[in-house]
Amino acid sequence: MNTVQYQQFNPKTSGSIAESAVQILNQGLDMLSHVTHQIYQSQVPLAFNASIGGHYRHCLEHFQLLLDGMDSRTVNYDARDRNVQIEQDLEVAKQSTLDLIARLKGLKNEQFDLQLSIYSQTQYDSGQVHKAGSTLKRELMYGVAHSIHHFALIAVMAGYLKARLPKDFGIAPSTLHHRSTLAPKTLESSASRV
Repeated sequence: MNTVQYQQFNPKTSGSIAESAVQILNQGLDMLSHVTHQIYQSQVPLAFNASIGGHYRHCLEHFQLLLDGMDSRTVNYDARDRNVQIEQDLEVAKQSTLDLIARLKGLKNEQFDLQLSIYSQTQYDSGQVHKAGSTLKRELMYGVAHSIHHFALIAVMAGYLKARLPKDFGIAPSTLHHRSTLAPKTLESSASRV
């Protein structure tokens, strides 16, 4: 059976979406402990010259914007700081991750239904920004799924750079669950990460 080994915590409501977000950020912390500064900062030509640090910073900033927008009930995912320190310095990335984890652990069950207005530029030609209604819970779900996909890219980039990441890094929980139901022989022949 394939089980995920990422650190758990006991939130005020066990099994909450905040716990899921903490789990994905703990995967990020684990990844940060497996790469060097050079690997973290290296641009990968096959990935549009992006770096692992750039992808990781992108994930963190989505969670930061979401949590920062709770008071105003407005989140604009395009208003990222694009903080170069997070994408170039492992220690800054680790501290930013720990800060987000602390904030997520402080969320209360009644906050998950908080109504939010989400803004995002979705058109290439006009630059038009669209608005949609959502909830904190739905956006935390988005943040987790968004991070999983970026973590999958990070895993590919790390392989290209000859860095070894944890075995299940960047693999969706539903994929891990599905794999756990397969016979061992089938599991060995499965190369899919999704």
